[in-house]
Amino acid sequence: MFELTPWTTPKSIADFDRLLTGVVIAVALFLLLYPIGAGGDLNVILQQNINIIYILFLLSFSFTMMTIKPTIYAGIGTKQSAIKGIFFGAIVGLVMIISMNFKLSTPLASTLSTSEVIAAFYLAFIIPFAEERFFGQTFPYLINRVAKNGWISLVVSSLIFGGFHLFAYGAVSGLIIAAILFRFMATFGNELLKTNTFGLTVHYINNITTVARTFMV
Repeated sequence: MFELTPWTTPKSIADFDRLLTGVVIAVALFLLLYPIGAGGDLNVILQQNINIIYILFLLSFSFTMMTIKPTIYAGIGTKQSAIKGIFFGAIVGLVMIISMNFKLSTPLASTLSTSEVIAAFYLAFIIPFAEERFFGQTFPYLINRVAKNGWISLVVSSLIFGGFHLFAYGAVSGLIIAAILFRFMATFGNELLKTNTFGLTVHYINNITTVARTFMV
């Protein structure tokens, strides 16, 4: 029976992973709180920045899963696994964007009330990090604790990932299906290589390419 089981990550690497996640949480909080400090209305700011609240939930939940024993979080793994994940993730990511003629579609975070540049930074760097922490490294392994079946865990987590993207894409079936397939492929690749760097690399290539195209148009 195929099951999703978090692999061993050396303590020094796990500590770095936890620290990096804490830093990204702090950055996301700053993006949320800065407009409040500038004199904005709290209710309006929260409504306009629902994406940041979504990301803070993903990050905070994943950060908690990193610290519990036994952990549910599937981390970076060994240094060798991390390097393999980046290498194969780069290949898959480049094949994706070339096969799509560099026309990947990820909507700019238009619900942010901050500047377009900050929104682009958020989409290119923070969203992939947070979504991979939750959907690629925490949530499917949590489902597997209950389902005891890796395929069910992969399918359910991928469908929920697609459901969350309804808020970003709207009812565009092609993009939702693409998001579901992407999530299944990225999480399965993480499991095969025993590192979260595979999905993270592919996700970064997708989002950074999309942001670059947005500013070049």
